[in-house]
Amino acid sequence: MNNQYLKKYANLLINYCIQPKKNEVILVSTTTAATPILPYLLEFALECGSHIEFDITFAQQSSIFYTHASDEQLTTLPVASKEKIQSYDASISINAPVESLNKIPNISLKKQKRSDAMRELHQLKMKRSVTDQFRWVICNYPTMQHAKSAKMTLKDYTNFLINACFLDTKDPIHSWMQLKDRQQSYVDFLNQVNELHFLNDGIDLKVGVKNRLWVNSDGRRNMPSGEVFTSPIESEVNGHVSFSYPSQYYNETIKCVDLEFKDGKVSSYSARKNEKLLDLVLSQKNANILGEIAIGTNYNITEQTFNTLFDEKIGGTFHLALGNSYPETGGLNKSIVHWDLITSMATGEILADKKCIYKNGKFLI
Repeated sequence: MNNQYLKKYANLLINYCIQPKKNEVILVSTTTAATPILPYLLEFALECGSHIEFDITFAQQSSIFYTHASDEQLTTLPVASKEKIQSYDASISINAPVESLNKIPNISLKKQKRSDAMRELHQLKMKRSVTDQFRWVICNYPTMQHAKSAKMTLKDYTNFLINACFLDTKDPIHSWMQLKDRQQSYVDFLNQVNELHFLNDGIDLKVGVKNRLWVNSDGRRNMPSGEVFTSPIESEVNGHVSFSYPSQYYNETIKCVDLEFKDGKVSSYSARKNEKLLDLVLSQKNANILGEIAIGTNYNITEQTFNTLFDEKIGGTFHLALGNSYPETGGLNKSIVHWDLITSMATGEILADKKCIYKNGKFLI
């Protein structure tokens, strides 16, 4: 990524996503691979009168950790982790992997144990987001490992990221404000709806959403973003859904997932590839209950990269998440799992209280 786009990206992260105030302190967490963007983040943070600190991991840190860590070490939180979340006013987490973890024995189980242990920190962060106006954003920096995972060259992946984040526009912040306004009209409408009915090849799913709040995901927490989402009523999900996109869970790939729901719970399921992964996920407490439904609206993202941050935002798709719901939407389900599964709606329809509001990948409202 050249300096022009690095500067636009840093400006977007600081002045749109985080919007720091004078004397606030920002924590930036990433790897050494993202070093080129760090000076620009520092520059824009200082211009806002805020302070910025950096938490940088070295290239082989993750692979060494997951290869050699014992169960006790996997489930032990870093000493300063709580203090960081409690002390900083905002955080920027930049995913910049430099190596694959796929060949590490039992990596899925190890990452699940680590995720379970870190859940306490995630809950603390979400609580502070509500009570203390703690701001945070998760984003990507283009690395060869990202490109390999997406089956792209580094140049193509970099261009993909630039396009997905609207960095190729004259004023990326203005472009994101336009998306925010457009999505707000969808949210305002959906907040009045009692039931949604998703219809497509292999999909006939009814979901109760009465009095659940829809969220406008406008790029402030995930960059890029472009989706509207809520947590459905836990007992009001019925029907069948097939997922056209392959999915990943802790570095393992699963394809052609089919789920049947009855009164809110998965009643039967199958997968064409790696069904044992589905067995593992659904064996977790409350993972058989739907925690999220969402509709992707970022039409600058046109292809799958096997990174949920991007894939769930693809314009013309919708996705479901098994497991944990979002309390801010009114969701009640609690689980260590939150697994997004994505499917195309390019030829589908969505009915809201029996009225068609979405057809062939686009909202009609």
